[in-house]
Amino acid sequence: PMPAPPVLEVAWTLQHEMLFYAIFGLLIVNLRIGAALFAIWMAGCAANLWLDLSAYPAGFLFATRNLQFLFGIMAAWVLVRHGVRWPLAVLSVGLLGFCVTAWAISAGVSGLYADLHAIPLGIFAALCVAALAAYPGSIPKTVGALGDASYAIYLMHMPVMVALAAVVPPVPTVPPLIVLSALVCLCCAAGLAAHVLIERRLLALLKPQRRTVPLQTHL
Repeated sequence: PMPAPPVLEVAWTLQHEMLFYAIFGLLIVNLRIGAALFAIWMAGCAANLWLDLSAYPAGFLFATRNLQFLFGIMAAWVLVRHGVRWPLAVLSVGLLGFCVTAWAISAGVSGLYADLHAIPLGIFAALCVAALAAYPGSIPKTVGALGDASYAIYLMHMPVMVALAAVVPPVPTVPPLIVLSALVCLCCAAGLAAHVLIERRLLALLKPQRRTVPLQTHL
């Protein structure tokens, strides 16, 4: 993490993920110390809803968006302990709530200041994750492929849009919805290509090689 924005703009979210992984790793090493540190961290992030800590590094360490990690943990806990009885209904509520909240934020009618937006968005996203994880039906191959490539799409979409803006002149007569649809398709295609050509090969190289050790019996 650093005060200046990263070279790859979307990497600002990865800084928060690395912070979460570091604290969660401590949970694995020492459960009590890790749990205490995680509780203090979440309490600090919740307190920041009123303290309005924005200066670096406190603004990064205790950003309210870090509470979304807690929502994800709660979704997993509910799924494992209690299950999700009506996944399609829960998914519908999550999607509707997320879309309505996102529209209210973009339209400036949410009535919430910026730091509070992470709370409803995180809750509705957690509902979607829990519902999809509990969904008993099969997932279409196309959807599964996009899911596998989602991280590559996430990393690639900004460079793709910047490159297109540099080489493709603006055409005023093209409706914005068509431009948006074309950008989504191109970004997904670039992400899929990066996933197949780069990410999957790197994962294969980094995957631990299992060796079968013959059992020796000494009589």
